[in-house]
Amino acid sequence: MSEQQLLERFNEFEQQTLEQLSQMNKSILEAFKFNFIYNQLVPEQKQRETAQKVKEYRDREWKKAMQRANNDVQKAYEEYTKDAFFV
Repeated sequence: MSEQQLLERFNEFEQQTLEQLSQMNKSILEAFKFNFIYNQLVPEQKQRETAQKVKEYRDREWKKAMQRANNDVQKAYEEYTKDAFFV
């Protein structure tokens, strides 16, 4: 591989990495923004109730995924996350 080709590959890799980091930072910022607004607008009791319901939902869905995957954790995880909006 020539020096020019190596430099081009490095530049492509650098650009892809910067784009991925930018997307990740945007996602983190959106999560912080959501939490800030949510904490300002939703009463603490309602937040606790919602968190408990989410936990119960995830537990129930994980058990279903494990049953469908015959207790194969890897397959269950794939099943559990394939349509999940929270992953």
